[in-house]
Amino acid sequence: MGLLQAIQRITDGSTSKQGAGFRSLDFTGVPVYYEDNPGIPAAHGYMLNTDYIKLKYAPKRNFTPLPQERLQPDSFVQMLLWAGQLLPAMRPSRVC
Repeated sequence: MGLLQAIQRITDGSTSKQGAGFRSLDFTGVPVYYEDNPGIPAAHGYMLNTDYIKLKYAPKRNFTPLPQERLQPDSFVQMLLWAGQLLPAMRPSRVC
């Protein structure tokens, strides 16, 4: 018998994830979401500690609108520019 039975359901009582279409389990109180990615072997798991990831963005490209372009007399398109990246915080001390 495996760790989880086919019909067993584990919930934490919160409704924040329920009904959103995500399958998840909790690992030491942290939700772990399953992704059906063929590039990840079945015996492996990868996790991100979001406490040590920062989002940096370019101030000149933070949802900066470009001029509107007319497509037809009753419609137009306007592009928004954004540029940024995810950066690790405290990288030397967090690498395994």
